[in-house]
Amino acid sequence: MVRVTADGRGNIRSVFIDPAAFEGRDAELLADLVLAAVGEAQRRAADLLQSEMKKVHPSAALGLSL
Repeated sequence: MVRVTADGRGNIRSVFIDPAAFEGRDAELLADLVLAAVGEAQRRAADLLQSEMKKVHPSAALGLSL
């Protein structure tokens, strides 16, 4: 229904809203769908960043500052 793409820093790069997601629904519901998609995109971006950091420096996995 709603798809949001974020980069590795969690910045939103694109938003896609399937027109069917809005048919017969109110704006509040659509806003909730967008908000959920943004949160999911940011969570996935953070997970990907952490995964890549583990490859570069293993102590990053422990949350230790360098």
